Amino acid sequence: MDLANTISRWRDLTPEQWLAGANRVLPPIVVIVLVVAIAYEAAALTWRLLDAPPSPDSVPVASVANTVPSATPSVSRAALTNWRPFGEPPAEGAAPVLEPTEFVPDTDLNLTLWGVFAAAVPEQGYAIISSGRGNQRRYDTGDSIEGGSGASLHSV
Repeated sequence: MDLANTISRWRDLTPEQWLAGANRVLPPIVVIVLVVAIAYEAAALTWRLLDAPPSPDSVPVASVANTVPSATPSVSRAALTNWRPFGEPPAEGAAPVLEPTEFVPDTDLNLTLWGVFAAAVPEQGYAIISSGRGNQRRYDTGDSIEGGSGASLHSV
Protein backbone atom coordinates (compact mmCIF):
# COMPACT_ATOMS: atom_id res chain seq x y z
CA MET A 1 0.00 0.00 0.00
CA ASP A 2 1.24 3.43 -0.86
CA LEU A 3 1.19 5.84 2.09
CA ALA A 4 0.91 8.92 -0.10
CA ASN A 5 -2.20 7.55 -1.86
CA THR A 6 -3.82 6.70 1.48
CA ILE A 7 -3.20 10.19 2.84
CA SER A 8 -4.56 11.84 -0.32
CA ARG A 9 -7.74 9.71 -0.08
CA TRP A 10 -8.22 10.84 3.54
CA ARG A 11 -7.94 14.50 2.46
CA ASP A 12 -10.69 14.03 -0.10
CA LEU A 13 -13.21 12.70 2.46
CA THR A 14 -16.06 14.89 3.74
CA PRO A 15 -16.59 15.41 7.49
CA GLU A 16 -19.57 13.02 7.38
CA GLN A 17 -17.36 10.31 5.90
CA TRP A 18 -14.73 10.97 8.58
CA LEU A 19 -17.40 10.53 11.29
CA ALA A 20 -18.70 7.35 9.70
CA GLY A 21 -15.18 5.92 9.67
CA ALA A 22 -14.59 6.98 13.27
CA ASN A 23 -17.89 5.36 14.35
CA ARG A 24 -16.77 2.15 12.70
CA VAL A 25 -13.22 2.08 14.16
CA LEU A 26 -13.37 3.78 17.60
CA PRO A 27 -15.80 1.52 19.55
CA PRO A 28 -13.68 -1.64 19.20
CA ILE A 29 -10.55 0.35 20.16
CA VAL A 30 -12.27 1.75 23.27
CA VAL A 31 -13.45 -1.73 24.27
CA ILE A 32 -9.93 -3.13 23.92
CA VAL A 33 -8.46 -0.29 26.02
CA LEU A 34 -11.08 -0.81 28.75
CA VAL A 35 -10.55 -4.59 28.85
CA VAL A 36 -6.80 -4.11 29.20
CA ALA A 37 -7.28 -1.50 31.97
CA ILE A 38 -9.67 -3.76 33.91
CA ALA A 39 -7.32 -6.73 33.55
CA TYR A 40 -4.40 -4.62 34.79
CA GLU A 41 -6.35 -3.40 37.85
CA ALA A 42 -7.56 -6.95 38.63
CA ALA A 43 -3.98 -8.24 38.47
CA ALA A 44 -2.73 -5.38 40.68
CA LEU A 45 -5.48 -6.10 43.23
CA THR A 46 -4.58 -9.80 43.23
CA TRP A 47 -0.92 -9.04 43.88
CA ARG A 48 -1.82 -6.59 46.66
CA LEU A 49 -3.92 -9.27 48.34
CA LEU A 50 -1.23 -11.94 47.95
CA ASP A 51 1.55 -9.65 49.22
CA ALA A 52 -0.47 -8.47 52.24
CA PRO A 53 1.12 -9.23 55.60
CA PRO A 54 -0.43 -12.24 57.31
CA SER A 55 -3.21 -11.51 59.76
CA PRO A 56 -2.78 -12.61 63.37
CA ASP A 57 -5.39 -15.33 62.79
CA SER A 58 -3.31 -16.99 60.08
CA VAL A 59 -0.11 -17.45 62.14
CA PRO A 60 0.93 -21.12 62.21
CA VAL A 61 0.19 -22.94 65.48
CA ALA A 62 3.82 -24.05 65.96
CA SER A 63 5.10 -20.47 65.97
CA VAL A 64 2.44 -19.42 68.49
CA ALA A 65 3.44 -22.21 70.90
CA ASN A 66 7.06 -20.98 70.95
CA THR A 67 6.24 -17.36 71.78
CA VAL A 68 5.99 -15.71 75.17
CA PRO A 69 2.39 -15.14 76.28
CA SER A 70 1.27 -11.58 75.68
CA ALA A 71 0.01 -9.25 78.37
CA THR A 72 -3.21 -8.54 76.47
CA PRO A 73 -6.15 -10.61 77.65
CA SER A 74 -7.71 -12.96 75.15
CA VAL A 75 -11.43 -12.76 74.43
CA SER A 76 -13.36 -15.98 74.56
CA ARG A 77 -16.23 -16.87 72.29
CA ALA A 78 -18.56 -17.18 75.30
CA ALA A 79 -17.72 -13.63 76.39
CA LEU A 80 -18.58 -12.33 72.93
CA THR A 81 -21.86 -14.21 72.69
CA ASN A 82 -22.94 -13.00 76.13
CA TRP A 83 -21.97 -9.38 75.44
CA ARG A 84 -25.02 -7.07 75.34
CA PRO A 85 -23.95 -3.69 73.94
CA PHE A 86 -27.56 -2.40 73.99
CA GLY A 87 -28.58 -3.80 77.38
CA GLU A 88 -30.50 -6.87 78.40
CA PRO A 89 -33.63 -7.77 76.42
CA PRO A 90 -36.88 -7.82 78.39
CA ALA A 91 -38.04 -11.19 79.67
CA GLU A 92 -40.53 -12.99 77.45
CA GLY A 93 -44.09 -12.05 78.26
CA ALA A 94 -43.03 -9.04 80.33
CA ALA A 95 -44.97 -5.88 79.61
CA PRO A 96 -42.93 -2.79 78.78
CA VAL A 97 -42.55 -0.36 81.64
CA LEU A 98 -44.44 2.84 80.89
CA GLU A 99 -44.39 5.92 83.02
CA PRO A 100 -47.81 7.25 83.97
CA THR A 101 -48.91 10.23 81.94
CA GLU A 102 -51.78 12.61 82.15
CA PHE A 103 -54.96 11.78 80.32
CA VAL A 104 -54.88 13.50 76.95
CA PRO A 105 -58.24 13.80 75.19
CA ASP A 106 -58.62 13.25 71.44
CA THR A 107 -58.52 16.38 69.34
CA ASP A 108 -59.89 17.44 65.98
CA LEU A 109 -56.96 19.78 65.24
CA ASN A 110 -55.52 19.39 61.74
CA LEU A 111 -51.97 18.49 62.86
CA THR A 112 -49.64 15.72 61.76
CA LEU A 113 -46.79 14.38 63.89
CA TRP A 114 -43.80 13.62 61.65
CA GLY A 115 -41.14 12.76 64.19
CA VAL A 116 -39.94 13.10 67.75
CA PHE A 117 -36.63 13.36 69.57
CA ALA A 118 -36.98 12.05 73.09
CA ALA A 119 -34.26 13.00 75.55
CA ALA A 120 -33.51 11.67 79.03
CA VAL A 121 -34.87 14.95 80.38
CA PRO A 122 -38.42 15.42 78.97
CA GLU A 123 -37.95 19.19 78.69
CA GLN A 124 -35.11 18.71 76.20
CA GLY A 125 -37.17 16.71 73.69
CA TYR A 126 -38.75 18.12 70.56
CA ALA A 127 -41.28 17.11 67.92
CA ILE A 128 -41.67 17.78 64.20
CA ILE A 129 -45.28 18.71 63.52
CA SER A 130 -47.05 20.04 60.43
CA SER A 131 -50.22 22.07 60.43
CA GLY A 132 -53.03 21.72 57.88
CA ARG A 133 -51.01 23.73 55.36
CA GLY A 134 -48.31 21.03 55.37
CA ASN A 135 -45.47 23.21 56.71
CA GLN A 136 -43.30 21.01 58.91
CA ARG A 137 -41.67 22.73 61.85
CA ARG A 138 -39.68 21.76 64.92
CA TYR A 139 -41.37 22.47 68.25
CA ASP A 140 -39.47 22.32 71.52
CA THR A 141 -41.24 21.39 74.73
CA GLY A 142 -43.44 24.33 75.77
CA ASP A 143 -43.65 25.91 72.28
CA SER A 144 -47.05 27.03 70.99
CA ILE A 145 -48.02 25.07 67.86
CA GLU A 146 -48.76 27.15 64.77
CA GLY A 147 -52.30 26.45 63.59
CA GLY A 148 -53.02 24.55 66.79
CA SER A 149 -55.60 26.97 68.22
CA GLY A 150 -53.42 27.79 71.22
CA ALA A 151 -52.17 24.23 71.77
CA SER A 152 -48.59 23.80 72.93
CA LEU A 153 -46.16 20.89 73.11
CA HIS A 154 -46.31 19.69 76.72
CA SER A 155 -43.60 16.97 76.71
CA VAL A 156 -41.95 14.38 74.53
